[in-house]
Amino acid sequence: MKALAYQGPKHVEVVTKPDPRIEHPGDAIVRVTRAAICGSDLHLYHGLVPDTRVGHTFALELTGEKTTSGLTLTLGGRLEGTPARDLIGESRGFRRPGFAVSVEPGIVFIKNGWSASVSAPVALYRNRERSVADELTGPTAHGDAAFADYMLLFSLGKAF
Repeated sequence: MKALAYQGPKHVEVVTKPDPRIEHPGDAIVRVTRAAICGSDLHLYHGLVPDTRVGHTFALELTGEKTTSGLTLTLGGRLEGTPARDLIGESRGFRRPGFAVSVEPGIVFIKNGWSASVSAPVALYRNRERSVADELTGPTAHGDAAFADYMLLFSLGKAF
């Protein structure tokens, strides 16, 4: 792998270092897509830290992707909404508008560039209002786009 390595005060080079490997059960290997040096690296770069060794790898600020196989637990949030009128099509105001706020726990499995995930949103709060037609004519049984009581989401992906 490529890395930015200290070669002396104000002298760094891109060098080839050994690929990382899993050493402990909680380890993960991340393919770095962007990296930068941080303020603490500048002290090293300027030679102000006497015990900085030649070959020290810079770049503590990074982003990337997990590349190894395994399971990952996730926790997300979801905000769903239903308008009283469609942008496309015609609901004529017969739909009850509202929204739901949910947490979405899930699990992701990654292997050989493939990922599969399953999540199950759990509603924390739901707000349903009367439809436009109900407001004009009184409480009647007009259309209702209610939120699901139960939902299981599944996705499958391949990294290219």
